[in-house]
Amino acid sequence: MRRILTRFRRWAQAIDFWVQDHHVVVVIVMVFLLIAGAGALLWMDWDAVIGLAKDLAPVATIVSIIASAFLSVIRWFRKRRAARVARRSTVTSVSRAREAHADRSVNSSSAPSGSTEGEDTDGEG
Repeated sequence: MRRILTRFRRWAQAIDFWVQDHHVVVVIVMVFLLIAGAGALLWMDWDAVIGLAKDLAPVATIVSIIASAFLSVIRWFRKRRAARVARRSTVTSVSRAREAHADRSVNSSSAPSGSTEGEDTDGEG
């Protein structure tokens, strides 16, 4: 079952990337299909087309609801993953900053606390 889900995820991601890379072609094909559908509506018998639309409308509605739910779930998982990755990178950067600060405080402890290197404190230049 895990392999099937992994394959499906890769397949869906490949389609997602393909659509993102070819969105202009996808939009052109969709517009062409809409024009072809409108042409079929005008060319065919109105009653037959309306009868077909009445038969397919519930199916199209159910499919669109399922697709919308599926895409919403994917978006939710992507948000959670992005938040998890951001938290992980924040924790890593904070721990690196703490390590760097610890290194600096160890190195700076050898210098005298009242050191005024490079400063002229008696007013003469």
